[in-house]
Amino acid sequence: MSTNEQYTVENGIIQDPGKFQGEAEYIPYFWGMNEFAISLDFVNGATVYCIQIQETDVGVSSELASLVGQWVCMQETDDGFVYGTVKPQAEYDLLVATHDKEWIDYQEHEARSEQD
Repeated sequence: MSTNEQYTVENGIIQDPGKFQGEAEYIPYFWGMNEFAISLDFVNGATVYCIQIQETDVGVSSELASLVGQWVCMQETDDGFVYGTVKPQAEYDLLVATHDKEWIDYQEHEARSEQD
């Protein structure tokens, strides 16, 4: 077990109760950068923040060295908990495509409703 600046970490997972409990030790770091993230707002009101892992991020966690180029995607629940997952480029592209299609479908539905 190790302790980083703010959290007790065991096997790379935050153990302390709170919004990051059970998440990888690097999630709070990326969450703190979400103002620079790509923000995907879904029709249902959910927002997913995605940040591509860079070489400069590797100092945060040794686990990130093998993940450079992939995406950390995070979402905060209504309860205030933050959940993050790492997605390879193909999965990130699928998430963006799903987001875009959802909004296109929604706008088409709204346009049809206005015509009726």
